[in-house]
Amino acid sequence: LPSKQTSFGVSWWADILPDLDESSLASRLDTTGPNAGWVVLHPENGGLLNGVIIRAMACPSSPMSPLYPVAGFQIQMPSYVGISGAANGNGFAEPNAQVCCIELTGELSAAGILIPNRAILRRQIVDGTSHTMIVSETSDYCFGTPGAIHQVGGGFPDGWLMGTSGADTPPKYDTHKGAYNITTIQYPIGTRDYTLPGISEDHGANNPLLSAHPGGAVSLFADGSVQFLTENTDIVTLKRFATRNDDNIESQ
Repeated sequence: LPSKQTSFGVSWWADILPDLDESSLASRLDTTGPNAGWVVLHPENGGLLNGVIIRAMACPSSPMSPLYPVAGFQIQMPSYVGISGAANGNGFAEPNAQVCCIELTGELSAAGILIPNRAILRRQIVDGTSHTMIVSETSDYCFGTPGAIHQVGGGFPDGWLMGTSGADTPPKYDTHKGAYNITTIQYPIGTRDYTLPGISEDHGANNPLLSAHPGGAVSLFADGSVQFLTENTDIVTLKRFATRNDDNIESQ
């Protein structure tokens, strides 16, 4: 992502398309133009994404349809979200977190790996790649008032291409700007209470990790290993997994 921007850039998903056997799509997408990440204002990209399902982005166990209507297009909503770090609380302190974003009730951190407007190098993962989470699941619903279900996936409601619209990185990120396809860990895995601060269908800064798998969610670590983290994972342990440089190493 560019370091300074006034429109929605593209998410980290765009960078890994060739690794998902989507080199043809990657070569045709505009990733640098104004609002390249937001198909509402970039119909050329919307047309390229219309009706396309990339299997690697979809958890087969998810009860949600992979496609969602956006500005006349059918755009895939990914089952997975990038980890940007952890929020303050539960005895965990994070100086690189700030109040954010549209709802101004959550915290956005830049102490993880997939953060707004800056690429993190392998050497900056000082806790070690096997101890640092990079991607996890948001493939099931949260619940609000009785009978109300809410989709809180990383790309919802605009899709996997949507990135950030604010300049700089936390703690200097533009406070009111959205940050899509990433989340900052604040709650335990499997949290489904939609009324909690930082949780929003219009991607909340602290949307939780959750899945339709009994008891936990699948998570990808920076060394390429995939781990099933249970809902009993201690919240401080989870926050340390989400942080690349807190000098506290946890084992899966």
